[in-house]
Amino acid sequence: MLERRAIDALAGHEDLESRALRVDLLARIAPDQPALDLALALVQDAWNAGARRVIERAFAAAERIQQKAKLSPESILRVRSQLEPA
Repeated sequence: MLERRAIDALAGHEDLESRALRVDLLARIAPDQPALDLALALVQDAWNAGARRVIERAFAAAERIQQKAKLSPESILRVRSQLEPA
């Protein structure tokens, strides 16, 4: 499958846009806990870089992964609460 090959090819890329594309693809074809963990790690890295668009994209992918894989939303809520201004 072409999407699986793209996911594998993007695994070696550390830039935020490539990582965002990878989690988008994972949300579509391989939603599971490791994919959710990657999406949430991307949220935190994008936050540190000030990349608002990537933050929104990664959160959206995380939510799709959580829903499709029927995972607990707890980790998403925890990351959101850590990033909210006090």
